[in-house]
Amino acid sequence: MHLYLKPLLNLFDDPPREDGIGKCIGTINTHLGAGLGLALLANKIGKSFTLIYAPCKEDHDRGGRGKSLDTWAQATLDGQDRLLQIEIKNWSVTAPGVLRLPVNTEQTPQQIQAHRKKQWEYYFHNFNDGKTHIPAANSINKLLRRMVLPPNFTGQYRKQITPLLILWPTMHPEGKSEALFPVKLPDPKICEERVQNFGGFTQFWFFSMSAHIRTLHQQNISAINVDEAILRSPKQAVEKLNIDIATWLKRFFNGR
Repeated sequence: MHLYLKPLLNLFDDPPREDGIGKCIGTINTHLGAGLGLALLANKIGKSFTLIYAPCKEDHDRGGRGKSLDTWAQATLDGQDRLLQIEIKNWSVTAPGVLRLPVNTEQTPQQIQAHRKKQWEYYFHNFNDGKTHIPAANSINKLLRRMVLPPNFTGQYRKQITPLLILWPTMHPEGKSEALFPVKLPDPKICEERVQNFGGFTQFWFFSMSAHIRTLHQQNISAINVDEAILRSPKQAVEKLNIDIATWLKRFFNGR
């Protein structure tokens, strides 16, 4: 399946200023779900990325269901085999704190760098003069909780577990254009104060969907092939949507 990139950037980073556009984006997210983030991450990582079709539920003894993340996956990052516990939030510019950034922005490189830093500072707490970071909101710092290993994965895989957070907006603690990078966590005591059932991690990885697409766009890549299984067959959802929303989806997958 071909995924066309410019319509995605237009809608999520610089949507038309018209009534109902936020609802339109929300409905598209409902049908595409986490699949869009996973498909783009798979494109970025390459052949080593393998999705694990198993629940990613919290490992705890407090009673109740606990928290859950979106999925497990396996991949090679920085030359190491990793078991990824992944959380995805497809926040567009209609969400609080997300800044509008047109595809063909007239901002200078310095202004875009400042844009990325400002986005980062909204979603993350910085420590040690900006050398370590932790997700600020509970909706994303749950990424750092201890999760039950997927079926058929024994305890030896614990040392491979790496939290990976996927957000839509382009952001970076130093304002760089990187889309996928590791982030050091502060002292474990700080993490334990802010994250219940902290998993004892020393770092997490961050992936920006917008930053990845922008890099491809700058390389004059207009579309990419995505795994329809990972994307959860959104073509079937097109028929169930109203005409306006279906129009955007057709732009993503047909390029029109």
